[in-house]
Amino acid sequence: DKYGATILDDIRNSSDFTIECKGITQGKAEMIMEKVRYQDPIEDAVAFLIANGLGNKQIIKITKAYGEESVPLIKSNPYRLVYDIDGIGFKTADKVAMSLGYDMDDPNRIEALMLDRYKTIAFGQGDSFISRSQLIESIRPSELERAEIAIDALIEHGELIEDEARLYHYTQYESE
Repeated sequence: DKYGATILDDIRNSSDFTIECKGITQGKAEMIMEKVRYQDPIEDAVAFLIANGLGNKQIIKITKAYGEESVPLIKSNPYRLVYDIDGIGFKTADKVAMSLGYDMDDPNRIEALMLDRYKTIAFGQGDSFISRSQLIESIRPSELERAEIAIDALIEHGELIEDEARLYHYTQYESE
């Protein structure tokens, strides 16, 4: 309480920062601060991911894929987990995003939701493609405009491929 919630950042960002705690010698306090200053970024990532409710298998996959950049990459766009990490769906990414203060209307959120819906419909039926209208039918009428924008963005980014009236996930299109 004496140093506040930012104490770890304060220690890491200032070599002049000192702490005084009853029962801890100054030498021991300096040793603790050195450990904090030079903590492994993977350890930081694991702590961050645990705090955001991710499980061990998910944490291993994320840190293997993103390495030391795990925390900054996820903070910049937690919905990238849906695209990059096999086995992490929209619900998990959305839970992380909401804990980080992302808005319900964030375009990254809508795109990830549409990709998740696409995968659920197409892969759930064992199909390699679905029609754009099938995907649109899964959306509430009030969400239609944002859904269309998100689908177009997914196509523009190459995540989905539109061929005639069919939508393919890029991995399925290449194998067709």
